[in-house]
Amino acid sequence: MERKRRQRRRVCCLTFAALLVLIPETCQAFHPVSRGFKRPLGIVRLYSSANTAALVLEPPPPSADVDDTTEYDFATPKTELPLWLKRLDSYSEVDAMIHLDWLEYSLLEEGFTFEDVFEIIQAIKTTSDGDVARTVGAIDFLRLILQLNEDGDMFCTKQVLLASVLHFSDCITVRETGVYEMVRRAVHGKKTNYGALPSARTDPEAETYNDITRSIISATRRQEVSSEAYEEYGEEVTRIGRDAARVKRAEILAQVVLDTGRTPSKEEASRLRGLLLSVMDDWRALAIRSAACLYRLEGILYNAEQGAAEYVKLSPENVKATREALHVYAPLAQRLGMQRLKAKLEDRAFRIMYRRQYDVVSSLFSESRAEMALISSDLSSRMEQVLRQTPGLMDELEELRVTSRVKEPYSLWKKLLKIRNRGGTKSLPALEGSKTTLAGFTESSELSLLDIKDGIAVRVILKARRWSPDEPDETVRYRERVLCYYVQHVLRDYWPVVDKSRVKDYIRYPKSNGYQSLHYTSAIKSDGSTWPFEVQVRSQEMHRIAEYGVAAHWDYKLGNKQMELLSNQKVPPLLEAYTVKDSYIDALVTAKKDLVQQKVFVFFAGSSALDNEGQLLSLPVGARVVDAISELKDHLDLDVDVPTDDGSVLRNGRAAKPDEYVSNGDVLLITM
Repeated sequence: MERKRRQRRRVCCLTFAALLVLIPETCQAFHPVSRGFKRPLGIVRLYSSANTAALVLEPPPPSADVDDTTEYDFATPKTELPLWLKRLDSYSEVDAMIHLDWLEYSLLEEGFTFEDVFEIIQAIKTTSDGDVARTVGAIDFLRLILQLNEDGDMFCTKQVLLASVLHFSDCITVRETGVYEMVRRAVHGKKTNYGALPSARTDPEAETYNDITRSIISATRRQEVSSEAYEEYGEEVTRIGRDAARVKRAEILAQVVLDTGRTPSKEEASRLRGLLLSVMDDWRALAIRSAACLYRLEGILYNAEQGAAEYVKLSPENVKATREALHVYAPLAQRLGMQRLKAKLEDRAFRIMYRRQYDVVSSLFSESRAEMALISSDLSSRMEQVLRQTPGLMDELEELRVTSRVKEPYSLWKKLLKIRNRGGTKSLPALEGSKTTLAGFTESSELSLLDIKDGIAVRVILKARRWSPDEPDETVRYRERVLCYYVQHVLRDYWPVVDKSRVKDYIRYPKSNGYQSLHYTSAIKSDGSTWPFEVQVRSQEMHRIAEYGVAAHWDYKLGNKQMELLSNQKVPPLLEAYTVKDSYIDALVTAKKDLVQQKVFVFFAGSSALDNEGQLLSLPVGARVVDAISELKDHLDLDVDVPTDDGSVLRNGRAAKPDEYVSNGDVLLITM
């Protein structure tokens, strides 16, 4: 029946595609890119407003010589596109039609209605305006987003796809019109391509204007994107597009201010994640921007495979892009619960940054992937069967789940690096002569996937049955802890401990972030090799804390000072101070609310006065300009006096007073 249903669906898809061809607008030939197409000046000004540092959503008041209805002619791009985007120029009108046909069919296969498909296709044609490169690029971006859809995921909706199409077009316009350079000039109070920047020195009303147009990152005031293109598709698409624009503009500002050719440290990456999180109102906008990072990596990989000279030896720009993917967007994707996106970001960045290591690890992983997956699946099913057949156990449990996973190549490589740094011991007898060795990884030893004790992991999650409706929660928690120990005991009878040093009792001795679970390592023989695997046992509440609560927060994992303070407390405070959420999104929204109530993120543009490199600092809400300068001096360990009452400090391109409050996303520049 299922086969017949899919066959009928394919016939409907092909019939619909044939009907579309009959529509004159659909079969209209694409105009050559060289003919020049129009884009409203509002897009340019939206992403490069005069109050650049504050990143206001509404464009600034135009100067006298600029008409708000002015349109730019983009027949000749103002700024050359990066090579990873220029690849789109190689496509023809026929290629564009083929891509459109593929998208129509794929959307119908995904379950979208004919009306939804038609609306998405028309949005692509409207925004591309006959530009083949934009058409193919938008479709490729949607292809990538569709590939990220996971079972039960509600991310890939019509509204998200429409917002993605419109946002993609905006981003190309931003690249073509030199917005990055406009922002760079605006940060230093210089004139942009669309007029002089209002400042205290050039416009007496500038100070009032800046007070009115607060930061787009401000959690207290939100302004709407003045874009008819988004509003045409409804309130939800407008909201997603507004937030995607806000996140993109924060990225532009970060790239301009922090673009010093150096790779951001873990602490800087953590602050940048915090900045992007504080910008977000709709989590789907953050997901779109994370997908845009993956799109950029795919373009870099394409050029590398084509042998482009820029990619034979990685350029600083590409190195920075890959490191941001690893340290900024992959953790964000994980916090969004989009594990497939996280894995793809890590895989592509690993492949670009460490080509030789990627080839070696991928080769080993490809040899063992099927075997590891089979072992993982077999272990989870056997463990669940054993537990369900244990006398009396299921009478105590309301729910029992057993899941398993196999580490991806990037995670395997990181583990191998740790083993190498520790000296790489071969504790399992089957390692010698194994086909899964990593020869040449170090000069003194061979490392193997079999050295990775948690390359395969099985997790048991249980929930105790309440003996009565009024049983206290604490009593249920106590019984769940006892049941965790009992379940581990049962499993250890079938799969004994092989490494006593890896037996961890995080229930009795929780981690400082509140993480609780029982861990131990066992091993199983398969095809002549002994594969280690990790077993984790925890209650459902412990699992929620680990996945969505404090224990999963990236700032803790990167050593955030605030979280380190928790390590001095004997009792983890999360059950009292934090509400455990049932989903990644709820947890992310809660984290964002807490963040904007406590912190503002402030840029310092690079200056010979104190530091040639731009900085992004995290300050408490209510901080003033003088506090920001003090934090900068502490951050750089400088002992110099900075006068703040003679116009030596600019805030968002204008002279700042020392007692002015700083807003989230402000840019300060010391000019002395």
